[in-house]
Amino acid sequence: MRYFIHLGFDGSNYRGWQRQKDTQNIIQEVVEHTLSNIFKKNMCVYGCGRIDAGVHASQYVIQVNLDKAPEFDLKFRLNKSLPDDIAVFEVIRVKDNHHSRHDAIARTYDYFSLA
Repeated sequence: MRYFIHLGFDGSNYRGWQRQKDTQNIIQEVVEHTLSNIFKKNMCVYGCGRIDAGVHASQYVIQVNLDKAPEFDLKFRLNKSLPDDIAVFEVIRVKDNHHSRHDAIARTYDYFSLA
């Protein structure tokens, strides 16, 4: 069963979204570790795109495959377990062939200056 998880994050303390060789403090690893603790098995997620170090997101979508529908409120459990700078807004059941990156029909980027 495939689920999309709509989340947002403050990327200030992270080196980006995607897992990289010899790089620590990656958002993908934090989410995977949290899901692995919840489901008591190794979990892998895929994001809708790449995010550079220090970049924030308010509408980021990831996908995760589960063996069966959770018997608990996954959104609540994730928000209780993730660090305060990562928030889950929705957990959405999708068709098993939907892909968070390949099936996106639009992307919007907003750039703001801190100066």
